[in-house]
Amino acid sequence: MKSDFLNIDVGILIIRSGLGLSFVTFHGLPHLLKGPEAWKLLGYSLNYLGIYFFPAWWGFLASLFLIIGGILLFIGYFHRFAIFLLIPVLFIALIRDFTNTGINGALYPAVILLVLIGLLYTDPGRYRLIRRRNV
Repeated sequence: MKSDFLNIDVGILIIRSGLGLSFVTFHGLPHLLKGPEAWKLLGYSLNYLGIYFFPAWWGFLASLFLIIGGILLFIGYFHRFAIFLLIPVLFIALIRDFTNTGINGALYPAVILLVLIGLLYTDPGRYRLIRRRNV
């Protein structure tokens, strides 16, 4: 007996749209709008990986990845490409937060990173804004 309430596509839609909107509105867009000083601060996170050059460029790129990846994740288009844009940003945030504050500070990026890795093994679900044509 299958319940109509249990729908995997609805669950994936909720996860995709919630993560996508949060990446755009709470992370990517605020950093992008704050300008080069905020980009530089964000780009300094790469120092934990031994990358010390062009921090403003890396911060701008991270903001752009969060916005583009969040939008694509939200609409369900280029699902895996969106996740591949977001995973490096979250991985660097995980390293930064773990180095600065330990496991408690790194919990948020770790959980979101695990959710993104889990979404890699799904398709975007039936409910998406743009459907790809079968060729």
